[in-house]
Amino acid sequence: MPVTSTSPCSIHPSDSRSPWLLLCSDAPDWHARQLTAAAGGRNFNVVWASYDQCAIACRNQNGRIALPTTDGEPLAVIARCIAAGSLEQITMRLSILHGLRESGCRVFNDARVIEHMVDKAMCGFLLARAGLPVPETLSCESSKQACRFVEDATSRGQKIVLKPLFGAQGQGLQLITQSADLPVPETIGGVYHLQHYVGPQDPSDPGCDFRVMVIGGQAVAAMRRTGIHWITNVRQGARCQPVAATGRLGELAVAAAKALNADYAGVDVICDPQGQWYILEVNSIPAWKGLQTTTSITIADHIIDHIIDHVTAQIADGPCSMIAHNPI
Repeated sequence: MPVTSTSPCSIHPSDSRSPWLLLCSDAPDWHARQLTAAAGGRNFNVVWASYDQCAIACRNQNGRIALPTTDGEPLAVIARCIAAGSLEQITMRLSILHGLRESGCRVFNDARVIEHMVDKAMCGFLLARAGLPVPETLSCESSKQACRFVEDATSRGQKIVLKPLFGAQGQGLQLITQSADLPVPETIGGVYHLQHYVGPQDPSDPGCDFRVMVIGGQAVAAMRRTGIHWITNVRQGARCQPVAATGRLGELAVAAAKALNADYAGVDVICDPQGQWYILEVNSIPAWKGLQTTTSITIADHIIDHIIDHVTAQIADGPCSMIAHNPI
């Protein structure tokens, strides 16, 4: 656990201590360890802090973020993981990240980016508004609207995928072939997020799509995911094969990350049997353990290099002035 300091001081080039990064995670995992090792290789320390160690404090017209950190100020904050919790807990964790940004700290990825990407409806909306290809989608609360959307699609031989509005790793996906398949609103959080099913380019594959890692506006690695069924997430048993992060695949992934203002992102892309490309999802806190097995580059190195490139100038600019090191 990080040591609490009651006498914060700024980091300047003359300091003998190594500059450091704050990694916020409720459950430090393999990815957090990879980032820590990459930062250490560049003489940057990483301090881990769970969100329940942090607080927002307001007193005498002064709002501050209380962090259980070591002496000095972080050069940047990495939002690695936001664990499941109540609506109030999730809101609080995002508020901590918002407060860190308002305090002058650069957060990777910014809370606004995380909010836009974790909400599949808003993510698709922003991608479509940017002129990028996404499958036809409807997000609504009305079961009547959902039924009409499904009936219109299925009358043309089109299957529908029902996704949790907030979800990851292929959990909770349902393939809908008729409106009677739609669950009642109470079982899905009261929101229908419906998307035209896009079949794989090779009809002999049960399921195939691509994951591209974009860092700092560049597609640095990509893989082809082949599922044992139509769901292609690695956690659902998909096989990973390396592919070049170039051409239309790389272009779409970079454009998607740019449209959502992401410093780094995992972009899921698919190509249908007619050769039409679609962006399925964009992940603001992406896992890359499967992707790492397909490439010789160290993905965590690229993420840390991008962060350091953007925040090194802050060493001479002084601390995040509204951070408090006294825990509440």
